Amino acid sequence: MAAEGQKVVLITGCSSGIGLAIAVTLARDEMKRYYVIGTMRDLKRKDKLVEAAGDAYGKTLSLLTLDVCSDESVKQCVDNIKDRHIDILINNAGVGLVGPVEGLSMDEMMAVFQTNFFGAVRMIKEVMPDMKKRQSGHIIVVSSAMGLQGVVFNDVYSASKFAIEGFCESLAVQLLKFNVTVSMIEPGPVHTEFEMKMFADVSKKEYAGTDPETLHHFRTYYLPSAMNIFQGLGQSPEHIAKCTKKVIESPRPPFRNLTNPLYTPIVALKYADETGSLSVHTFYHVLYNLGGVMNTLTIRYSSEIMAAEGQKVVLITGCSSGIGLAIAVMLARDEMKRYYVIGTMRDLKRKDKLVEAAGYAYVNNAGVGLVGPVEALSLDDMKQVFETNFFGVVRMIKEVMPDMKKRRSGHIIVVSSVLGLHGVAFNDVYSASKFATEGLCEGLAIQLMKFNVNVSMIEPGPVNTEFELKLMTEVSKKEYVGTDPETLDHFRTCYLPTQVNLFQGLGQTPEDIAKVTKKVIESKRPPFRNLTNPLYTPIVALKYADDTRSLSVHTFYHMLYNLGGVMHVSVRIMKFLNFEWLRRRAISPT
Repeated sequence: MAAEGQKVVLITGCSSGIGLAIAVTLARDEMKRYYVIGTMRDLKRKDKLVEAAGDAYGKTLSLLTLDVCSDESVKQCVDNIKDRHIDILINNAGVGLVGPVEGLSMDEMMAVFQTNFFGAVRMIKEVMPDMKKRQSGHIIVVSSAMGLQGVVFNDVYSASKFAIEGFCESLAVQLLKFNVTVSMIEPGPVHTEFEMKMFADVSKKEYAGTDPETLHHFRTYYLPSAMNIFQGLGQSPEHIAKCTKKVIESPRPPFRNLTNPLYTPIVALKYADETGSLSVHTFYHVLYNLGGVMNTLTIRYSSEIMAAEGQKVVLITGCSSGIGLAIAVMLARDEMKRYYVIGTMRDLKRKDKLVEAAGYAYVNNAGVGLVGPVEALSLDDMKQVFETNFFGVVRMIKEVMPDMKKRRSGHIIVVSSVLGLHGVAFNDVYSASKFATEGLCEGLAIQLMKFNVNVSMIEPGPVNTEFELKLMTEVSKKEYVGTDPETLDHFRTCYLPTQVNLFQGLGQTPEDIAKVTKKVIESKRPPFRNLTNPLYTPIVALKYADDTRSLSVHTFYHMLYNLGGVMHVSVRIMKFLNFEWLRRRAISPT
């Protein structure tokens, strides 16, 4: 039980590594300011933590069983804490996954997200309502530098960390209204059992289904480079614990906290140009050309699907309406007939609109949205968003990528969103799914360059489609059971009117997005990242104006809650102005 004046700190994943180090560092605080509750799935693994804590165990440190992948376990753990009072939640539990995407099963990928993303979300959903009632609290997530910069052969792990970054970036704006702070801890390589065990496992794994050349790249380029990076740049768990303690004790805790200053310029490189191509090409050359310095969808082709000689075959998902329909029509009606478009959809009964517009192409639009207060959204709803927006993309890439690599030719284009670059309040889960896809593709793009296969992201802002209009109609009627009245008021009176104004003032048409996509396809050197709306360039740039990212969180907080009237007028003015002068050739952290 915490003494009067002590802050109660709940930490997940404390059996070893970073979680253990944070628990010990806080429990042994000389001023005894913290009462630490360390958790792990199996208390039989507590010996190392108990030994490291010394006489703090039983005084300022206690232990509870917790499995972040279980709703029941999470609730039981929090219920066992006096008055459910938690001042600081530290989400640390995590698992890794390394290797070529072709050699990883969908079950393995989903298991990573179950712990790294949905595990953290479960914890936040359980403790956040009490923090909001008290108007006090600090949520800390141990993320990774790979949540900011995708890394080759770490595609899925990076994606899971990108997802939690996007989720928390969106949530942080809303929680500021309740005096609850959100902070991300972003280590680079760390010397832990977690990392060492992972390297031992991957060096022995066969990765069935991976072509020999990719396997050669993985074993002879990536693994030696990764080991060198760990030896040269790796930090200790204790160093991460000190950084975390510093964040906790800060009068105004930063949102984003890179623990290793050596990684600051590496992450900054990503934002040195708005297309993202500079970082992709740089990391490609570092891995493959400067190694010494670093020391269940099946596509069937039939006589009915046959491109003419010289035509590029384009497979498009998610376009029975909206953006996908517009892209399919635009490419299928290309005057030079350079493309043979294969459109897909779950239900071909919905093909009429596309057939009428294009004549011959059939297209499907794969993408779902989820808007609203996190407290009222079920884990099943969240998983459904990821099943389509992230795992659906992964399935398609896994299916077509091996053939592209064999041919040493291809272009993978993902219609992402500006919400995959900047979190938006009350769009926490949708943003997270798009962040995840950005992270996956950022790592994958480096590997695929070796096979002359390009990866490009299309990042629209608001688009006036049936998808968006249907979503806005549904959320305006939804009750959001379980949400406190104040949050619901913020959602309905601040967020929804602002969102409607943004769509009216900044919204593009599906045809606008199709034109950008066609331009990317026809580019001799397709950019990796492609914002379709120049009005959003300075908004995204704001995120990188300081390396803690607190500036953007606080700015969007004031725009949403304190400057609503100004925001509405500004959007209407922007609708009639030409903002070409806002186009930037580069987005710089400074």
